[in-house]
Amino acid sequence: MFSSQLSVRKIAKATGIHKDTAFFWRHKILHALTQTSNPELNGIVEADETYFALSYKGKNRNLPRPPHKRGKSIRKRGISKEQVCVLTAVDRSKSILLESTCLGRPTIKQVKNVLGPHIARDAILVTDMHNAYPRFAQEQGLTHHALPHRTSSNDSIHLQNINSLHGQVKRFMRPFNGVATKYLDNYMTFFQFSGEDVTEALTQRTESVTCKELTDRQMTLR
Repeated sequence: MFSSQLSVRKIAKATGIHKDTAFFWRHKILHALTQTSNPELNGIVEADETYFALSYKGKNRNLPRPPHKRGKSIRKRGISKEQVCVLTAVDRSKSILLESTCLGRPTIKQVKNVLGPHIARDAILVTDMHNAYPRFAQEQGLTHHALPHRTSSNDSIHLQNINSLHGQVKRFMRPFNGVATKYLDNYMTFFQFSGEDVTEALTQRTESVTCKELTDRQMTLR
């Protein structure tokens, strides 16, 4: 049930609980998984950004801007502060990192904060030409390949896996019809664990954290 992309209303009907309870349980589980996820990226690591419209879905008061009409979530062309950047990375063993980072293009500091703890020092980093990546790679001592127009003369150095990952994430998110930005990281975790047994994943990744501690852990949503 968790791994499916059923709406909260359908989950509530199938389980006999209130829809608000279904929503809360979904995000409590997702937040717990987010807290225990610590991917390690090795070998050839492809990194890039993908973007989602900034959304205050569910918030009706004190909005920092006029509410958007359905289908009009982004007013500016190109990458802007109306879009949430999700930094993504994937290695050839399919270990992946997905984390919402900022509005608009990420800075070198933001790239370092997100990618730095997860990429092995002997990894080969492959990115596009965004200027934050060369500086990040230099500071981390990584071998770096910046590909213009996402092409390369070396068959092993490419961005095909990260491009495919972005397509999969976008397709995964469509049935939810847009999610509030404060829940975006939870849905990135949802994507990562959607094919796994969640009980087993929680057990394996929490190690010394007891079930009661995991249940009682306060959910903080950014």
